[in-house]
Amino acid sequence: GAAFAADRAPKRLSLWFTEPVEARFNAVAVLDGNNRRVDHLNAHTAAADPSRVEVDVGDLSQGAYLVRWRVTSADSHVVHGSYWFVVGFAATPPAAAELLGTGQPILTPIEIGARWLAVLALLCLAGTALFHFVVPGPARIGASTFERQAVMAVMGLFLVALCLVAAAQAEAVAELPVPQALTGPVLEEVLFSSRFATLWWLKLSLGVLLGLLLYRRSRPGLAALVAILLLVVTSLAGH
Repeated sequence: GAAFAADRAPKRLSLWFTEPVEARFNAVAVLDGNNRRVDHLNAHTAAADPSRVEVDVGDLSQGAYLVRWRVTSADSHVVHGSYWFVVGFAATPPAAAELLGTGQPILTPIEIGARWLAVLALLCLAGTALFHFVVPGPARIGASTFERQAVMAVMGLFLVALCLVAAAQAEAVAELPVPQALTGPVLEEVLFSSRFATLWWLKLSLGVLLGLLLYRRSRPGLAALVAILLLVVTSLAGH
């Protein structure tokens, strides 16, 4: 909750981050001493610098103001924080504001468990595909009953893990427990309007395709290629 003073009221506030971020229109809230919002609800990343978020403000009178922000980092974590500033003179910080701290991402037990489960399932699927490609078995069409059952089980774990990761992201975006976080606007942002959504759907599509190829075991070269693409997409989601 750092603070600074300004002799003249700013017309625009800029927030700099250490890496590119995603910011929705309401990502930055500027509140006056009466907890009234004075920004224009137009937060956005700067066109020339995706690591800078800007928001316009109205005519600010003398006093203390709180800036609360929440953005999505390059590794798809929701980070948040706050600071306050003074125009002219103010004896105390904004009275109604809860300072949100350093903005470090908070990993919930759901997210930690889901990400580990996804990684383990991914390693099993990708490892199987690459092993079949490098060390081909006897020429045949299809896989054994046991192998098919194993592939389907791992695929099920992978899909469950992806759903849990999406639920954890919704929890972080809404800043509410999962049952209350699963609303239409939150799910729209998580699944359709963010970098997280793009990578999530890519992982889902590639994972399902890889599972089908392993289930049939008829095109080991294509399965190996899909496995590599899935590993690359997962690494992009990690940072």
